[in-house]
Formats: sequence, C-alpha cells, structure tokens
Amino acid sequence: MGLPFTQPDAGVPTAKLKQFCWIRWAALIVACIVGWQFQDNLRLPWPCSHQEENGGVSWTPCSSTNSRLQCARVTVPLDHHNPVDDPRTISIALTRYTSDPSLTKKGSIFINPGGPGASGTGMVSGRGHLFSQMVQGHYDIVGFDPRGVNLTTPYISCFPSRLDEAASHFESSRLGGLNLPSTSLLNVTWGEHKISVIQADFERQFLLHSKRAESIARKCRERTGDEIAFMGTEAVVHDIDYISRLLEGSAPINYWGFSYGTVIGQYLIQIIPPNRLGKIIIDGVVDAAIWADYPHIAGMMGLEDIDQVFASFASACITAGPQNCALAESFDDSDHLLSAVDSLIDNLYYRPRPYFDALYPGVATAADIRQFLFTSAYKVENWPSVAIALNEALTRNNFTAIIEQVRPEMKNEFAGQNDTSFMAIFIITATDLKPYDDEHPPPSFNELAKIVFETIQTDSPRVADRFAGVMHAATWAKYAGLDPRRSRFGGPFGLPANTLSTPILILTNKYDPVTPLSHAQNAKERLGNNARLVQQTDGLGHCTISHVSHCTGNAIFNYFVKDTLPEADSTECKVDQQPFESLVEPASFDFAAKAWSELAKDWEHSSLGMF
Repeated sequence: MGLPFTQPDAGVPTAKLKQFCWIRWAALIVACIVGWQFQDNLRLPWPCSHQEENGGVSWTPCSSTNSRLQCARVTVPLDHHNPVDDPRTISIALTRYTSDPSLTKKGSIFINPGGPGASGTGMVSGRGHLFSQMVQGHYDIVGFDPRGVNLTTPYISCFPSRLDEAASHFESSRLGGLNLPSTSLLNVTWGEHKISVIQADFERQFLLHSKRAESIARKCRERTGDEIAFMGTEAVVHDIDYISRLLEGSAPINYWGFSYGTVIGQYLIQIIPPNRLGKIIIDGVVDAAIWADYPHIAGMMGLEDIDQVFASFASACITAGPQNCALAESFDDSDHLLSAVDSLIDNLYYRPRPYFDALYPGVATAADIRQFLFTSAYKVENWPSVAIALNEALTRNNFTAIIEQVRPEMKNEFAGQNDTSFMAIFIITATDLKPYDDEHPPPSFNELAKIVFETIQTDSPRVADRFAGVMHAATWAKYAGLDPRRSRFGGPFGLPANTLSTPILILTNKYDPVTPLSHAQNAKERLGNNARLVQQTDGLGHCTISHVSHCTGNAIFNYFVKDTLPEADSTECKVDQQPFESLVEPASFDFAAKAWSELAKDWEHSSLGMF
C-alpha cells in the first residue's frame, strides 16, 4: 500500500508535534533517496508548518529531487459561519506542483480526485507533473486533503490503529457490500406471504450492516471529537475559497474535480459568488441535487448504467479474441460469458469455496465476485487482467487473483500506525444528506430494505448493492453526533443564464459504472449556458480519463490554456482506446492529447471511496 508513516492524533502538544514533524520529514528524504513512489490515499509524511507568512502560504519542498513539488499547511476556521464565537480551527494539508517559471503563470488549479475521502495531496504528489503537462506548465497544480481526510487534522479517526481498521474491513469486506446471488434475485418478489430464503438472508445482512454502522459511528465520534460535525462538503467549499485568497488574492478560483469531486465543483458554483469563479471542470458527474436529498433517495443512486459496462466488456472480449482476452478461450458468445459469471455468483452464494494460494487462506463467496466485478468496471485498460482472473475462477476454480484484489491488506506493521480516514466516506456523505424530521420521518427498516432490494433487482443484480451502506446515513448521523447539521448545503442547484463569465466544462462517458450519463445531463440542464457538455459517445468506465479520447484532452487543454470553450453547447468525442487493445498514440505534435494520454495511463481509481 505504501509508506509506513503515521499521523499524529489530534490534540498532540505543540512540542511533540514539532518533534514528530521533523522525524517524519527526515523519513521522507530517506524514502525519496531509496526510491519510494508517491501514491494516492496514503498517509505520507508531511512538513508541519501551520503558519501563513505575510498573508500567503509558507511552502516547503517535499521532494529532494523535484523542487517544483511543495507542501504546506493552512489553518482555516472550523466553522466559517461563526469563527469569532468558535475559535477552533482545521489544519488543511496541501501540495502543489508549481507552474513552469519560464512561462506566464495563469493561476492555480485546485484538484480533488473524489471519494469522498480520497487524498488530493497524494494525487498531486504522484501525478502533479502530469497535470502540469496537461496545462503546459501555466498553472500551479494544488492538491488538498479536505477536512477530515488523510493528512488534514483533525482527521476522521475511528480505530485505535491501522491494524484494527484493517481487521474490521477484513471482517466485513466493505460496509454496504452484501453477499447475494445474481440471477436468483430476479425470482424473488419482496413481501410475498412466504418470505424467500434469499429475502430473509438479505434482511439479516442489511440489519447487520446497520448495527455495524452504529458501532463504528460511535467510535468515530469518540476518537474524532465534536469537530466531526463540521466535515461536510459545504465547509470544504469555503476552505477552497479561503485558501485561494491566500494563494492568489482576489483572482478567480480554478477547480478540477473527479467523481465525488464533481459535488464539490457543483457546490462551489452555488455557494461562492460568481465573480470569484474562474475555470471549473467536473469529470464523472454525481448529481448534486440527488446527493443532497434524503438517504433513501440518494442512497442507491448511480449504478443504473453499470450493467451496460459489463455488456460492453463481454462483447469487446469476444471481439478481441483469445490472443487479447483470456475469457475468449472459453467462451464464443458474450451472453454466454455473462451468464457464466452470473452462475458463478449464484453458485458461490449457495456453495462458498475454499482458497489456499492467497496470502490468507479463506473462503471465496459471492460477495468477493460482486466486489471484483464492481471495481473492474472502472477502467478499460485493466480489462485484460480482469479477464485473466475471471477465466481462472470460471474454468479452474482458482480465486487467488480475485481474492488478492478485493480483500483488505493486513500487515504486522499496521499495529504501530494510526488508522486512516477511510470512514470519512460515511461521515461526509451522512453530513451532506438531508436529515429526517417530524414532518419527514425516516422509512422503517423494512421499507429501507425493500428499496435497496428492489433497486438491486432493477439496476444490476450483479453489483447494485455496493452503495447500500449509504441507506444507513441516518444511523451514522445519529451516533456520530452530526445533528444538527453544521456544514450542509441543501440547494437549490442551478443558475440563471449568463451567471458565470466562464462556463464550466462537464465531462462524461456514455456508460459510467457509478456516475451515469443522466447525472451529467441533469447538471447541464440546470446550468444552461453556464456550462458546456463533453460526452465520450463510446466511452466506458469511471470518468473520461478512464477511457482515453484525444478529443477530450484537447478540449481540456483549450479550456485551461487557450481560454477557449467548445463551440457547441454539447460536444461528442470518440475514444482512441479500444478495450483489449493498445492505446492509439496521438501525433507527436498533438501536445494536449499526448499529455492527457500520459495522465490517463497513470490514473487509478481507489476502490476505497464511493465514487
């Protein structure tokens, strides 16, 4: 997973904190010398200066080999609405990859990779140079860990150590993921006089997840403190505005968000005055209006197109043939292939199978295949290895490759490390969702379970349980101490015509497994001429960067560097990366397309976050 460094607990005395910081900073220098690579979502060592200098930010080099990579901390109010009466603060961790000093700087671009809970500092530490190439070095690329996340303090802590956290994940695989069959689900009618075995088992699992949410939420509140109530996206938007003023003064805010980061982008244009907004791109769009709705409405959103991704996977595999797709050795028809996968899920539900070749012996279940399929839908470039793993499972009952991807990593050294901010995904989501009240009471447990079950049947019997944990948002809010909500924005969403001097750019694939095309279209409709839509008409995977189109790369480059919008209100781009085939490299003179291709090659979505 990465560097074995820990983060100090909130409330560490200043003298110890300074000592801790210098120890970690020295460790980073050693790590760079021996060749460690920065990765996303890791608890990287960090320079710990919190003070802004002369109204700006005090930056420290965070690489011994690249002077353009810099780190800092900025202190922001815990409560932007009441900073006088509540003097508590948040220390936001930042990285930036500076603009090319030989070129004219056009500003800073804030980057958020999604989640909620993904690390912007990790993203820029590992890929800042690629983002910089994408905009030809004209901007500082700024990554930040949103409040409650990763290196920002206080962070959302729910376990005594990283080992305890890993053990909890190992026990449950993932809050929200369920062990269910596939095609057998379609034969169940909820609430029949004689309740089926599958429905009874589903209700038991759903109740178990609810009680686990209650247990962990209590611990998150206990370890994180009252600050946990201020971790919503609304507060993150004010943090961006605050930090931007320190970095760029009154210059407009530029922002580029992926997946959940598109929620931040949509909140940004609703909350911050238009004269403060510059160029904004959102890629892989979550419908912010649904995101801010009641849990039973928002909880199961986003998976309506994922079975289309699986169908495209199977069809492309058969077309590619055995030389490029291992599954084509055993199947000559895409429907037959998908039917075999469904049968595998069903069989493992009723008859789990032991495995012996993975790091830890255990039992392969339907839940493992469901989780593997879910993560496999994110990026087309990974499909050849996905096909190999599935072929091993289907033809040889060998589940090692699948298990090693879906089961949490556990190492002895985790015992000496602080937990990560993994549970931020549930705290932030619960904070953002609309709270129930006397006029709008929460659905009963049976009503919630029915909504989840029937949505799984409709959207995807294979994997549509993946967000079921969000349905317990009211439980998270109650036991984590999130009520009354202190950092929630409930809308409205949408802008009058000509509000923004620079329309935002909305990017989407045709079939995205977790942020469907309809979400991008909804955002575009609400924003009218304040936005331009770029759709990859044959794009598959999560966010356009997961399926390369030189056309999209050029649209981004023109937007940021040439200050040029797509001519049409809605632009269609064809992809240049076919499944199970090598990427078609752009022409040597096509700078933007080459930079976009390089960024896409290095792109990996974390399976830890929701989006």
